[in-house]
Amino acid sequence: MGVWSNAVTVTVEEKFEVATNTLKAPAGPIYVGEPATFTGTVTFTRPAPETYTLLIDIEVNGSITQRDVPVETISPGESSKTYSFQLEFGKPGSYTIRTYAKVAPAGTAPPPTPPKIPVYPT
Repeated sequence: MGVWSNAVTVTVEEKFEVATNTLKAPAGPIYVGEPATFTGTVTFTRPAPETYTLLIDIEVNGSITQRDVPVETISPGESSKTYSFQLEFGKPGSYTIRTYAKVAPAGTAPPPTPPKIPVYPT
């Protein structure tokens, strides 16, 4: 003979992570040897339950050039965040820039600091 256990009720939540990541190029012309500021906006799957750090990987022409760059602090309750970073180009040409955005709990990643300005091509 068997016996059922007591019943338990659980709450299932959606994981907190980046849902969308939109990158914008600078509005004006970009000149060789001058920093160009790129701006991105991320939305999250739900409001932040605690403090997180927004990290990005930067890809230029199909190659990841910087990984896990801490760009912003996400405060509890935030459901979107805008970030920016600068690149400098050493030669004229056409460049394709992308970012991969992710979150890390505060204290597990370095605090957000302005990322170094890499020069492309290297």
